Amino acid sequence: MSASTASRSDKPFNACSTITEAITSPGIDGRPRPDGNRSANNASGNRRCRCSAKNRNTLPAGNKCPASDSTSNTSRCGLDSPCTTQQFQPAAGQSRGHADRLFSRLLAASDTAQPPEAYQLLWRLPIRGILSLNLDSFVKRSHSLVHPGDELKSFLGRDAARLSRFVHSPHHFLYQLHGTNDDYSSWVFTKTDLDSLYEISGYAEFLELVFNTCTVLYLGISAHDLAIGSPLLRLRDRGNDGPTHYWVTDRDDADSRKWAASCGVRLVNYPSGRHSYVLELLDRLGAAVAPEIEAEPVLIASPNPPTELPQIGTLLSLPLDELRLILNAHACHLLAQEGGIELFEEFLDEYEEAIDRAWFMPRKVEGTTLFGYTLQDSNLAGAFGRVFPAIGPDGNLCALKLLRREIRTNLPLLRSYRRGVRAMQVLAERGVRGMVAYQQASEIPAFVTMEWIDGPNLAVAKSARLLQDWDGILWITVELCSIIRRAHALPERVLHRDLRPANVMLRNGWSSRADWELLVLDFDLSTYKGAEEKSVLAERSVLGYLAPEQVDPRSRFSSRSSLVDSFGIGMTLYFLCGGEEPKANFEQSAQFERSVRSATRSVDEPFWRSVPRRIERLILSATREQQSQRPDVSQLLHEVQRLKSCIDDPDGVMEADLLCEELCARSEVLHDKYEWQEELDCATRETAQGMSIKLSGPLEGDDLNLAISWTARGTEVYGALRSIPDRVDRAASILRKAGWQASAAGRPQGTLRLEAHIAIDSVAAKLDDLGKSLDQAVSVMTLH
Repeated sequence: MSASTASRSDKPFNACSTITEAITSPGIDGRPRPDGNRSANNASGNRRCRCSAKNRNTLPAGNKCPASDSTSNTSRCGLDSPCTTQQFQPAAGQSRGHADRLFSRLLAASDTAQPPEAYQLLWRLPIRGILSLNLDSFVKRSHSLVHPGDELKSFLGRDAARLSRFVHSPHHFLYQLHGTNDDYSSWVFTKTDLDSLYEISGYAEFLELVFNTCTVLYLGISAHDLAIGSPLLRLRDRGNDGPTHYWVTDRDDADSRKWAASCGVRLVNYPSGRHSYVLELLDRLGAAVAPEIEAEPVLIASPNPPTELPQIGTLLSLPLDELRLILNAHACHLLAQEGGIELFEEFLDEYEEAIDRAWFMPRKVEGTTLFGYTLQDSNLAGAFGRVFPAIGPDGNLCALKLLRREIRTNLPLLRSYRRGVRAMQVLAERGVRGMVAYQQASEIPAFVTMEWIDGPNLAVAKSARLLQDWDGILWITVELCSIIRRAHALPERVLHRDLRPANVMLRNGWSSRADWELLVLDFDLSTYKGAEEKSVLAERSVLGYLAPEQVDPRSRFSSRSSLVDSFGIGMTLYFLCGGEEPKANFEQSAQFERSVRSATRSVDEPFWRSVPRRIERLILSATREQQSQRPDVSQLLHEVQRLKSCIDDPDGVMEADLLCEELCARSEVLHDKYEWQEELDCATRETAQGMSIKLSGPLEGDDLNLAISWTARGTEVYGALRSIPDRVDRAASILRKAGWQASAAGRPQGTLRLEAHIAIDSVAAKLDDLGKSLDQAVSVMTLH
């Protein structure tokens, strides 16, 4: 099985992406195509590519590695012929070790044979990684072919629980759940082996993390095999609503459909035995661009709609609210008939003057009614129109947003309004927490009503100095990412595409922070493709929060991508730090990186001092011009949660990369002067005196590693060179006193090197002392 998480891509999957968004007309739209030709699989050499793809971020692969059946020792491998573990049982007089060696030799061919094409196609998708049920090395070798020079973090299934953090790290990963050919002890062939794997503390929770936070595509494996079906069943029994998963298969029997429906897995069927179709599917996914969603007109129905309308003159003389009710009711009546859309379009043309009058609003609106809502005066205006406090028919206070009348004749904007109303209906029906549901909506005239939120939006909260510290900013960002991720994970895959401070509210924001509740307004209610500053919707202050593909009609990237929301979150985080609205195309300017650094340094300094530097990098990565290079919302959430935990419980931090960078922040030599290498989880610095410093904390490691080195340039005084061994010994002694395990090497000829390491479980409690010891060691070793 291979679970691939899609995210950073301009193509199919996205930050919390799904196949719905991946394939357009010739591919997958979230439902099986009527002709059944949209999914296919055949890895070269008649090998079965057992993998399951997820958000550009996770893929389980399970090719020839036998996946144990839940009722017998039968295992499956290859594409056409089943094989069982009995085929590899030792013959009389032979040991189990002999059978293991025999099987290992058979699999060793994967070290030199051409990898199946399917694996390379998978790595070309925007996936985070692969969960593999195979023992062979095809996944690793295919990754190096597609991404030469990029590191692939690879782990065994028995270590998955301990290293589950890589699921949302920026690294590509491979978890070989059932072992690797090189290590007999890691093999999982029988149900007993599988039970032992599940008994490892945290292993089942690791799989649940994958299925609960990533979109999974099962490819070349039976999704309800015991090896990978159990986590879904457990999540289903608990009532967890994770993202939709997909199963590419030629099975279309009743049992398979029943199981898939019960576990939130959608079948992607292809003709029985036609496995070559899978390659076509993967190739299409790599080039797919999701289409815009078409939504039905938004109208208010009436129990007794008129079958015919009065003459236009009579309509225009009616009271405004009565006119609106009649027009809406008749439009509903037309849409309910055969050919309703065509009849509705004709109605819009024939009664254009009356429809335009339905938009009329007096200059002083106090006491004016609209569909039974009594409006109060307000000076609130935004990119879409005006917002009024209103008393609803039930006597409760609500917010009524009346869109500008220009939307009536601008079809792209009207379609976006319809799409937005539909998105908000989906969120309400699904019970998504953190959004403000629409109570009433119509497009004659275009308006929506929603609950009145007692509190400021983020722009007002920042100007009121409510968000001056990292604790508040990180809390806001965690809540925002969580809400957006829940929307992305729905089967309907709801995007926001207009994230900015004005669209995020703080209920009880004027009260104690403990009472705050974050709420997001107006999902998918905007379209800016080709928008300029004169656009009806896009005001100058809005455009800076929009991804380049939303405003550039020439962009090759899809604006219907979850990575658009990553961009909006990144720019919103930039505003929360510095309080400055980003300008249009700001991310492309030469000043952007410097502005982001300045903004992150303007927040009150936290106890965990590396937070500004890590947030700086997070903003820059989320707002990259190349869509495929942005992290998805799940990754943004994961990183911000980690930083929030550092502030909340600094003594409990046990992740090597966090401790590594925090130690840099506590060191005068390294503080804000180092370069962070994301792929290697290390900080490096070259001093003016030629000293090279490298401090690394790999996510999968248990130690921090320090290396300090220097090589003579030929201009040094001989007496200084003679002191090198003594200097290295003194530096090593300083580090040892602080808790480092240090080893030194130095030669009078002009080479100096010191290496040290320390267990991460002893770092958090003495970060300051370790930072000082690093500074002192570098000072002692520096030749002037």
